[in-house]
Amino acid sequence: MYANLLSDINGIFASTAWTDQNINIYPDNYQGTIATPDEYLRLNVLPSDGEHLDFHKTKILSGTISLNACL
Repeated sequence: MYANLLSDINGIFASTAWTDQNINIYPDNYQGTIATPDEYLRLNVLPSDGEHLDFHKTKILSGTISLNACL
């Protein structure tokens, strides 16, 4: 479940709607050189208190998506 959510979140930033904006996004723990240091985002997805209920019942997942902007 977490892997699917993370894939969906990453897919948003790989979409044409996002890439057309020309704002780079980096993982929060990125250690390399940032290509455009005047405008970028850092992404950090923090899962917490995930609960997997019985099959065919509602699945509960909570956590935080943190975006730090340098614009």
